[in-house]
Amino acid sequence: MESIPLSAITLFTFLFCLLSRRIIDSWITAPMAFTGFGLLLSDVSLGVLTPHLRSHLVTVIAEITLVLVLFSDASRICATGLRRDHSLPIRLLALGLPLTIVTGMLMAMLLPLGLGVWEAALLAVVLAPTDAALGQALFTIESIPLRIRQALNVESGLNDGLALPVLLVFLVLATDGASGDLGASVYLMTRQIVLGAAAGVFIAFAGSRAFDWFHGRGWMSGDFERISVFALALLAYAGAEVIGGNGFIAAFCAGLTVGNTSRRMPQCIFSFVETEGQLFILAVFFLFGASMAAPALAVIDPAVIAYALLSLTFIRMAPVALAVKGMGFRWDTVLILGWLGPRGVASILYLLILIEHKHEHEVSGLGTIEAVAILTILLSILLHGISAKPLANLYSRRINSAPGSPEHALSTQNEKPGGG
Repeated sequence: MESIPLSAITLFTFLFCLLSRRIIDSWITAPMAFTGFGLLLSDVSLGVLTPHLRSHLVTVIAEITLVLVLFSDASRICATGLRRDHSLPIRLLALGLPLTIVTGMLMAMLLPLGLGVWEAALLAVVLAPTDAALGQALFTIESIPLRIRQALNVESGLNDGLALPVLLVFLVLATDGASGDLGASVYLMTRQIVLGAAAGVFIAFAGSRAFDWFHGRGWMSGDFERISVFALALLAYAGAEVIGGNGFIAAFCAGLTVGNTSRRMPQCIFSFVETEGQLFILAVFFLFGASMAAPALAVIDPAVIAYALLSLTFIRMAPVALAVKGMGFRWDTVLILGWLGPRGVASILYLLILIEHKHEHEVSGLGTIEAVAILTILLSILLHGISAKPLANLYSRRINSAPGSPEHALSTQNEKPGGG
């Protein structure tokens, strides 16, 4: 009966809320708790969730969550501020992200995973975006230089949106690269990206102007201000799909537009994401543990484990070290920038895009991609969750013993209020 898993999920959520402060003050994070509870209800344990229920929940919640994540992350970024103080976040995005994808692709081809060039590229892109929520402890310690906290937050907020079109292009190459349909598929994908971006910008610009106009005249209720954020994000997604564009690209471009054209809406976005939006994000972690993690754990082999460990260390840390070379940072800063690149919601949702795509076109090696990505995400949830707070405290003490270091250089605030 579906009432049994629903009761279990809601009871767990309620109990977690009651104990939330005590839990968060410990070494346990919310993503760890909800992923673990999902595993408890999965087929490898209690087997409470039925396949039908899992499939329905994953599809609906994952798509809504990805829209909200892309929309809210992009809305936090102030383009003019980013241009004024661009050095560190731009290096992480313009150099670190491409180098991470290339390094991940090469490692996937060198290890005996049985992946071709484009399949290896897909795996690398799925695991390239970072999730600041899994390393949240760093952002709550104000003694850590703002420049470092802000750079990691901006990187996490933008790299999921920047990696998405790359994922879509590699997906076309992986599925149609060996067929005569490649040209048509590339044209279709380009069309979806362009129309999605155009729809997102247009809908968000019109929506943000309307929001400011009605809000300025006192016509909006406070409760419905946050609901309007949710509606506008979904409207950008749906509007793009109607005209043949990609809805996820539209959501990202819409958030970027709102964040740089509206005076009042960005704060409402932050309020929504920090409250109602958290339900969707935690639901993704729960469903990840309940429906995705268990099958992948059954097919793990040494090559899969090796890639997962490399993904969390060398594949991320080496590109970051190269990206910040010449900035004069201390070695412990380079290590903290490299280590605190956890894989979370964006990687889960990008993996779901690949899984959904297989109903239309077969992706060779998808089972291996799933196993590697899922193990990497599981390890990241655990290892980054456990280590973020003690490492952040240790780094804070060390960096503040050198007040004249480049890390303490004054930084222009890149983000809208509430970013982080």
